[in-house]
Amino acid sequence: MSIMQVRGGFPRPWRETVGVAGRVHQFPFYTSFLQVHADTNPIRLYFTEEDFTADANYWEGFDYEGPAEIIRLWLRGVGGNSVVQVMAYQRRG
Repeated sequence: MSIMQVRGGFPRPWRETVGVAGRVHQFPFYTSFLQVHADTNPIRLYFTEEDFTADANYWEGFDYEGPAEIIRLWLRGVGGNSVVQVMAYQRRG
């Protein structure tokens, strides 16, 4: 089985600095799988705007990898700014 079949889409990289105020990233496609890496400080990932606003129901750490069928991703730095690298796999079909 190839990586493309496991990940389920075409890889699309994105890299940016995320601060403690947080931000939303709008993908121009629906994702099927995400790989996220934070360089300096840990980050929080939110999968809904409501969770981001309430600062609840998040994933926190330096590395995230897993399925995610989303078009938006909310991120927030923990303890300071961090350069975040995201490999989003574009959902096919």
